[in-house]
Amino acid sequence: MENYLTVKGDLFHSRVDSYPTEKRREFRTEFSMPIYSSKLGITGKTDIVEIRYQNKEIREICPVEYKSGKPKHTTADEAQLCAQVLCLEEMMGVDIEVGYLYYGKTKRRIPIEISRSLREEVTHTAHKIHQMFQEEQLPPPIKKPHCQSCSLKEVCLPGLSVKPKAVRNWISKFLDQEVIPL
Repeated sequence: MENYLTVKGDLFHSRVDSYPTEKRREFRTEFSMPIYSSKLGITGKTDIVEIRYQNKEIREICPVEYKSGKPKHTTADEAQLCAQVLCLEEMMGVDIEVGYLYYGKTKRRIPIEISRSLREEVTHTAHKIHQMFQEEQLPPPIKKPHCQSCSLKEVCLPGLSVKPKAVRNWISKFLDQEVIPL
């Protein structure tokens, strides 16, 4: 797949994005690590990746995704973390069984098992999105309260989908053409 999707998170990253790599004896923390998966055709950047060593060999890799709010009633955060895990596994040739979601409101790290079903959901979603791009059939954005804190709102422009008829009428009037029927 030649087109790559970008996995991006919340705006709660100022602290995470400003730190360099932190090293200790058998422990290294990478901040804002660029990641990719050729298999899934996705790219992104992690918030934190903790790497534990034993005798200079990688023993464990653990991504931590920061969220500004509180845990959601959907699996969106888990799916984002899983996408990061799939990228890290492909890049580093390791298996990762657990990642963490850190929520700013609760100030808690929640361990997330990277299950087979979660992996399948993320893989299926990536393939489905690539298919939509190829067919040029993207769904319109749906404006919801969480759009305010989304880092992609300037790309998605969810406010335009609230009144599509008014937008079409304005465009038609601006272009001095007939109104485009819905």
